[in-house]
Amino acid sequence: MSEQQIANAIRHKLVLSFIYKNEMRTIEPHLLGYDRDGQLTLSAWQTSGLKPGWRDFHVEKLRAMSTTGQTFAMPRKGYNPMDTTLTRVVCRL
Repeated sequence: MSEQQIANAIRHKLVLSFIYKNEMRTIEPHLLGYDRDGQLTLSAWQTSGLKPGWRDFHVEKLRAMSTTGQTFAMPRKGYNPMDTTLTRVVCRL
C-alpha cells in the first residue's frame, strides 16, 4: 500500500490490517508522516495484535496491508494531531 493509499485510509477513516514484526495487526490510522530519521511512519490505534493501544509503525516494514471494509467514527482518546515525533506530516485526521 502506497503513501497515497494510507493517506486516503486516514481521510476516510478506513480500518487497515497488515503484518508487522511477524504479527497480524488491525489498526485505525490517524497520522502519517516522517520521523526524525526520515522514515515514513504511521501513528495508529491498534485494535488487535499484541495489545490494543497507540503504536507507531515504520511503513517500509508493513507487509500484506489491506483495508478491512470497516470504518471508525472518530479519533481515539489520546490522539495528538500535533505529535512532535513526526517532523513532517503527510496526512492527519
